[in-house]
Amino acid sequence: MFFKIFIFLLLFIKSSYAHELRPAIANLNIYEKNNITNAALSIRLNLEAIIADVGISHTNTEDSKESDEYENLRNMSAVELIKKFNSKIKNIENRVYLKSANHNYNLVMTNIDIPEIGNISIARDTIIDFEIKNLKEENLKFFWDKSLGSIILRVNSINNEDLYSKLIEAGDQSNWFSSEKKVKEKLNENIKTYVYLGFKHIIPKGLDHILFVLALFLLSPKLRPLILQVSIFTLAHTITLFLGVLDIIKIPSTIVEPIIALSISFVAIENLFTENLKKLRPYIIFIFGLLHGLGFAGVLNEIGISDGLFISSLISFNVGVELGQISVILLSYIFIALLFHISGAVGILHSPYKNWFIQNTPLNLLVMAVLLLYNQSQKNNYFIAFAIIAFATGMFTEMIGVNTGLLFGQYTYGSVMGYGIKGVPLLIGIQWLVTVLCSGAIMHQFQHGIENRYSNAGLKMKPILHTISFVFDGALLATFFDFIMEPVAMKLGFWNWQNNDVPNYNYWCWFFISALLLGLYKIMPFKKANQFAIHLFIIQLLFFIALRFFL
Repeated sequence: MFFKIFIFLLLFIKSSYAHELRPAIANLNIYEKNNITNAALSIRLNLEAIIADVGISHTNTEDSKESDEYENLRNMSAVELIKKFNSKIKNIENRVYLKSANHNYNLVMTNIDIPEIGNISIARDTIIDFEIKNLKEENLKFFWDKSLGSIILRVNSINNEDLYSKLIEAGDQSNWFSSEKKVKEKLNENIKTYVYLGFKHIIPKGLDHILFVLALFLLSPKLRPLILQVSIFTLAHTITLFLGVLDIIKIPSTIVEPIIALSISFVAIENLFTENLKKLRPYIIFIFGLLHGLGFAGVLNEIGISDGLFISSLISFNVGVELGQISVILLSYIFIALLFHISGAVGILHSPYKNWFIQNTPLNLLVMAVLLLYNQSQKNNYFIAFAIIAFATGMFTEMIGVNTGLLFGQYTYGSVMGYGIKGVPLLIGIQWLVTVLCSGAIMHQFQHGIENRYSNAGLKMKPILHTISFVFDGALLATFFDFIMEPVAMKLGFWNWQNNDVPNYNYWCWFFISALLLGLYKIMPFKKANQFAIHLFIIQLLFFIALRFFL
């Protein structure tokens, strides 16, 4: 419950004060006057972000150190903002370029239109108009200064025909396009472009959609109910995405975006008061999915779709969105691990509630163990047997060590680790299990890569060498983890060594016991792949390294 409250207060409050940095939109209209080919360039952009120099590295304005200045600009009248623009932005024409093979064209700013203050929760769109006279060559290229962020370029012919449409990333340039003929986009390039755009709208730009998917995850991280919810959400937003792009349904973004924010709030609040997937929840998700689909359609309409590749663009964008949502779900487990360890490290190192964080560190271990077991790809009887053996071996050897000093040395456990048997907390057995599983998963992944290289070279590693390497290297890895952890654990009061000195044979015992368990891990028939275990090991290692150096 605490975690649900914490994450949604943290993220949702942050998002409510931020404005997503959308790409600018440039319309280049070719026309003739007195038998001379000219062009009018109209650019819609977030002028406040440019003046404040928020920067292209930020997905929203809250991420920037200039966010306060941005908010001040958002509250300025149109007259005040023009004055600010004229005083800070010199010669904006020099940040926009149009060229041919043999000629660079001068852009002359003819007008700037800034709306008066409206709803400050929605970014204000300024329109700047330029004129380009006497286009001498047919083939052109458009450049857009890096400081101005990304831009969507649309080119229209004299006959108002769509000639070219392209998203240009910050500092990049368009392809060559014709001022007279439509540029035909290749199918494979079209698919790559729109899959990328769909994915990018979720990660990193779609904080609202990320929060909604996280809300689904947090209610029930179990696979079946999660797949059910995401599938319903996907079906719903796919329907309205198609209908919105086809202009069958039109709802202004000023209505859609606040309702999307409301959907996040609703699901988040509902999560606080329920622990199970209720009968009405799928229907609610479907309705909210319809609204999110309209948001996707608005983005896609802004970008534009090639007429000749309409269906492929639409499908590719939706595929990109789905890949983004799947990535959010896959990263959620890692996110939880990161959140727990980062908050724990910060709390221990820089918080007045240091003792509270120390006392709850064992809870962190327990949560990670649950997530680790949950993410195990195959939990057959052999895996269950191994988990029991690893836990029992860890407990038994630690009991010998604590009560006799024969294995690890003279040490005792503190009260922080919770309930124990014969002086050994149950969490210590769990730590042994987690360390061995993580070390085994890393070695499995590593050796899988080695095997592929051997196979590509026409070679084959001998099974005995494969096993020896697995056990030896895995045991070294587990022992290294203990080496990093030992001084931190003493400082936190988890356990205490006689004379505050960790004997060398403690690490020798760690190595041999780990090797024994990893040998068993290797030969027992269950699937070893577990990406979460690899990430968890790295996160825990970094956690203890940080505490070792700064505590």
